[in-house]
Amino acid sequence: MDDKTVTLRRMTKQKEAVKKALAELGHPTAEELYASIKNAYPMLSRATVYRNLGLLANDGVVDRVIGMPDGGERFDATTSPHYHFICLKCGAVSDIDIAYKSDEDRQIEERYGYRVTGHKANFFGYCDKCAGADADI
Repeated sequence: MDDKTVTLRRMTKQKEAVKKALAELGHPTAEELYASIKNAYPMLSRATVYRNLGLLANDGVVDRVIGMPDGGERFDATTSPHYHFICLKCGAVSDIDIAYKSDEDRQIEERYGYRVTGHKANFFGYCDKCAGADADI
């Protein structure tokens, strides 16, 4: 259990729209998410989408996927501990269905004396589509 203070924010219609679209899209960038909902929610501005994604991520309602080759970030509706595969060519992000290794958290605590609350790991390489399409990788 964390010692951090949790701020409960109201789940507004805008946040609900962002969260719903995120669940449907997989691992979009903020811009991809905005593009997908702007027609259905014309009063929802780009700034509102970005702000709400940040708030939802900070509150742990959605997750940030960090470590993208282009330096950007993507978002994930799945907040339970899991790993990602990131394609170095097209930037596609996929969930990896392997067991989360919480014992690694304990190893770090025992070895270094840190208090670990979790970890994230990304696997990098080339997705099936990019690996099959380009012999130069």
